[in-house]
Amino acid sequence: MKIVIKSEERNIKFYIPMFVITSGIRISKYISKFVDSDTDLDSAIKYIDYLDTKALLCVVRELKKFKGLTLVEITSSDGTYVLIKI
Repeated sequence: MKIVIKSEERNIKFYIPMFVITSGIRISKYISKFVDSDTDLDSAIKYIDYLDTKALLCVVRELKKFKGLTLVEITSSDGTYVLIKI
């Protein structure tokens, strides 16, 4: 996955391998079990518990088949450009 952010001040490019995304989805359920409920992340962990990880993994597997697919391409009024591409 390629993420590009261009603004007047700087240009940022991220290249994230798809296995990092799938690993993060798989690990998210286990992380939410080990974090204390007294932390500030309590509301975020509540949403992680409701995620259907099997469905998300199926979506990521299908997206892998469409290399070069542009998911997001936005140009704002102040000249900031954002591109997210598989």
